[in-house]
This record gives sequence, C-alpha cells and structure tokens, in this order.
Amino acid sequence: MLYKVLIWSILVMLKLTNCVEFSFYSTDARGNNTIHLRSGSTTGTVVRLGGGKTVSFHFCLRQKTTVFVKDIVFSNDGKADECFLYLDDFLISSFASRDLTSWGTRWNVFENATINKGLELLRGWHVLKLKLAAGDALEIDRVQADFSDQRLSKDLLDCSLMCQSTQPYIAHGNTYLPQHGVASQSSYPTKCAEEDNVKIPIVLQGILEYSVTATLPTYRSFENRRGKNTAGCSFLPHTYWTFKNVVLPSRVTSYEDDSAVMTIMNESTLPKWSKIATITFALRGQSEGHIDANIGSILTILIEPVNTIVAAEVTVNGRAGSKLNLPTFAFLPGERLKNVSIPDFTWSETLDNIVTLSFTTQDDASIITVAELRLERRPMKPERTQMVFFNEKIIVEVVYMDFWWRAPESMNITMAPNGLPEAKSYDGVAYFRISRPVPWSKKSFAQIFVMYQDGNVRLLQLPPPGLDWIPFGTSVIIGATDPYDHRPYAPISNVQIDPINSIMYVWYNDGNYAEIRLVSALEETQIVVSNLRFTQDMSSHPFATFRSMYVEDGFSDCDSIIIDGQDSYHIMDNWLPKSGKSFMCFRRCESKHLTLSPDILLKIIKTKYGHVHTWWKPFLNLQKLPGTPAYQFHRFS
Repeated sequence: MLYKVLIWSILVMLKLTNCVEFSFYSTDARGNNTIHLRSGSTTGTVVRLGGGKTVSFHFCLRQKTTVFVKDIVFSNDGKADECFLYLDDFLISSFASRDLTSWGTRWNVFENATINKGLELLRGWHVLKLKLAAGDALEIDRVQADFSDQRLSKDLLDCSLMCQSTQPYIAHGNTYLPQHGVASQSSYPTKCAEEDNVKIPIVLQGILEYSVTATLPTYRSFENRRGKNTAGCSFLPHTYWTFKNVVLPSRVTSYEDDSAVMTIMNESTLPKWSKIATITFALRGQSEGHIDANIGSILTILIEPVNTIVAAEVTVNGRAGSKLNLPTFAFLPGERLKNVSIPDFTWSETLDNIVTLSFTTQDDASIITVAELRLERRPMKPERTQMVFFNEKIIVEVVYMDFWWRAPESMNITMAPNGLPEAKSYDGVAYFRISRPVPWSKKSFAQIFVMYQDGNVRLLQLPPPGLDWIPFGTSVIIGATDPYDHRPYAPISNVQIDPINSIMYVWYNDGNYAEIRLVSALEETQIVVSNLRFTQDMSSHPFATFRSMYVEDGFSDCDSIIIDGQDSYHIMDNWLPKSGKSFMCFRRCESKHLTLSPDILLKIIKTKYGHVHTWWKPFLNLQKLPGTPAYQFHRFS
C-alpha cells in the first residue's frame, strides 16, 4: 500500500504559492469525539485527543491537488506528548508538545506546531488524521492547510457538493458544415448570484439556422435548490443614500455618505431665514444593466419638531442637466415627516445628480435638525400576468412589468393561432412565457420557455418525475448584440406567436428578423432559430450570446464550456476565442444555486457559404482590455 501511495504522491516541503487556505476545526472532526469548551479556541470548542487515540477530518478534492499542511493549533496541560500527522494513512510529519502544567489552566492557552509538509493527492475523497502516541492528552483547535486548487470552495472541500470528472456527451451534428462559429470570453468575476457575469458571445457571419437545447445537468443530484441568494449583491438595496442628524445652519460645511456628498450653503449668502443643503450623487443606469438612473425615487425628510411653520422646497438636477422644481410644501409646528416623489426618467447615469433642499423659517433664530434625509428607489408594483392562449397542450402568458430595465421600451405580442384572422395583440409587454403539461401530473403545467423584450431567452426541460418545478438558469440572447455592452441586448418590437404549431416570428427594433420553433420532449426542450435577417455586419456582431452566473465552483449556473463535444474550458479562464459548430454551457460541479437548472447547448445547423472562409481569423488577434479578467472583442477598422 505504501508503494502505491508513493507512486502518485509527492512529498511537498516548500510553501505553496497561488493557493487557497482552509482550516479543519474541531466541529469538522468525524466520529464520536470528546469535545470541550475553550474560550481561547477559534470556534469556542476543541477536540480532546487521548493517548493512543486518533481524530480524523474527511475532505474531497475535485482534481489532482497538492495539500500542504502549514500548522496545527493545540493546547496541553501536563507531560509532553508526541502527535503524528497522516494524509490517507501516509505519515507526513509529527510534532511534540512541551512538558508544562498549570493545574488545568493551560488547556486554554494555545500554541502552533509548524508542519509545512504535504502531498499531491488525486481527485476524490481523502482523510487527514492525527494520532497521539501513548501518553496523556492534547486538545486540537484547528489544522491549517493550503490547497493548490485555486477554485476549491468550502462546500466542495466538505464533500457537500461533488464534481464530475467526465465531460458531457454531445452527438455530432452536421459534420460537413464548412463554417464554424467563434465563441469569445467576455466574463468577469462577481460575488452576487443574482448577477449574470458570464458572457460568451458567438459570431458567425453566414449563420442561417441554429438550435438551442436545454437538458438536465450532467451531474447527478437529488437536491432541487431553487431559491434566490442575494448575499454579496451590493447593488440590490433600494436606498441610494442616507444622512442623519444634520443641523442647519451649521459650522460643518459638508457630510459624506458612501455614495453621496452633502454640502451646506454658507448662511451669509442665503436669502433671509433660509437654510439650504445640496446633495450630489451618481446612479447606475442602462449601460450597466441597472434601472436606478431611470426609475423614479422617494425623498424622505425627517426633521426634529419645531414650534413654527417651516416652508420647504426640493429642486433636482439630473438628466441632460435639466432643473426640476418640485411642488413646495411645509412642516406645521410639531410635524416631522415628509415624502417627496421624484418622477421616472429624472436622473442621469452620465452626469452628477443634485438634490437641493431649502428650508425657510419665520425667524433667523430657528435651527432645523434633519434627523434623517434618505433617497431610495420608488416601490415597484407586482408583475401583472395575462393568459393569452390555453389548450390541453400549451399555455401562453404575457407579463407586464411596472418598470422594465429597457424602459420605456416594450414589445407587442400578437397571438395568431395557425394564422387565423381572430388574431389579438397585446402592447407594453416586458416578456412572455410558454408552459407545457407535466406528463406525470393530471393538472400541472410547467414553464419551459421565456422570451424577454431584450432578446434574452430562457429554456427549461420538463421537471423530472416527483418534482413540481425546477428553476431556469443559463440563458441565451437570440439576436445581434454589441459585444462591448456590459449587459447585451437585442431589443424586440413585435412577436407573432402561432401556439398551435409552436412557432414565433420575431421582429427586432433594428430591423432584424428571426423565426423560432419550439420543440418540447420529455428529456429536453429545444428551439430552432431560422430565416435570420440581419442589418448589421455580422462579422463583428454576435448572433447569439450565452449569459449565466458564476461565483465559485459549486455556486454557479455554469462553470464550464465545451466546444464540439471535445475541448472544455473553465468559464472564468482567460481562454482565447474558440471556433466550433457546437457550444455547451454546463456545470462539472454540483451547484448549491439553482441545482437542477439546465445545461444549454447551441448547435449551428446551416450556414450561408458553401466553402471554408477565414473571416473569423482576425478575432484571434485580440487584446485583453484594461480592467477585465478575460479576452473580449476588439474592433478592427
């Protein structure tokens, strides 16, 4: 056994670089161990290791990894003891405690035993074990180790989530297809699971027809995690800025919030008995995929009560530098709270936004104390859903949103069953969705297709037996986009839906056109996109774009892309543009986020040219744009 271990294990005695650090704590130990409370320990508890006893920590690796044990934190009160460290029953090192006693008080005094040794271990399940020689006892606080796999997460290390070693099988399509599409890496890191930071545009100048297919993840999981996770999403809170306990007039000339600056006007330059403050701030808008610079706001003003009437006025400067005077109002004696509504499309995302708040009192002796001044996004009404077609095979619904991110844009949906004259149109739609009956349920329908006004399409296979619904995940923008856009979009003006034949005729704002045929089977849902017409130069505009989310392995909607069923790449690696006939976004590692959301496969079916063109080769000469982790499109003159 020792001989076999030595074949694939390399004893590491130098410190690792470019690694991740994890600690094994007393609470991670396997088995029925003796646990003691110690206030000086990292977690408040320790594992008691008696003479001749062992304590083990189990962990998993997703690939071949060097495990480098740095040190062990322990305590001892009594005679010296010797402890041995094993990785998979291979002796790595040992350390000895000192012969010290203080009638039990030293159990709460911890020291480090430096190890700095390790092994290269294969993918799979492993055991780190500590064994105390015959003697007294030690108490173990933690074992600290470095791992060479920089994408190893705590969930993967704890074996809570598993990664597969095999690649998904993809059946070969049109092997005689002369033209290949080119996929480019335009993703960026994020800590927010509600942000689509994965962006893979695909370019093919002569594209005529392609398919997009959704299937269950290639990994096996019996979990159906499907809730939102907003941890790390700093942009989601509705409050833009807050100031508290501001005294007017004041010797303090300015206050700062994380995202705004308040300036107090000099009293000598003001009209008699006036107090004025200006707040300057920036907001994110459509160019970053946000609505804050477009949607309206609520300004909340809370003052300490005064014994006189206080007249107030709010003026805002925002879009195009325009000035908007809002209706004046007054605080009556003892009145404290006012809310001021600021209309939609007031703010700017390119210029500084300014709120000017003026108070006028009846005498110059009055002091105004603003207990709180807060600007926040106005409340949004719930989405409104309207069923526009129903039979035993299909449900079509249109959805209206209070404020769509591309507002004031929206699309028109026309229901034309089999081209019959009783067509009906619906304006102002943000997105529509299609549901199919679940075969193993007598009453249930499940959503399988959603198309948004920005061209984004979500596909989903029917839920497996025993589940009511599973979540969407990775999406594809159907239509020509600008690869420079932070949040790509292909805005749609009109969609005509033939629900009998499951065909959608799509007209875009820029004059482009596409036909989408929806095919739903038990094991997959597929769309075939054909009859494409583009007004752009498609040698520099993607015809489709993958969008997904990746925080870390085990916490993503997509962690890998495979091209032509052969070469796969991590979704966050800096790979150069890759050509192929099929592109699949999938997950090697089981995800705690939207666990059963689908793998998405895009296949090129038909192209324009009958011989090989090399129009795509200039895209291999890309530059890494400043401030981005991945290679992006670079325009050529």
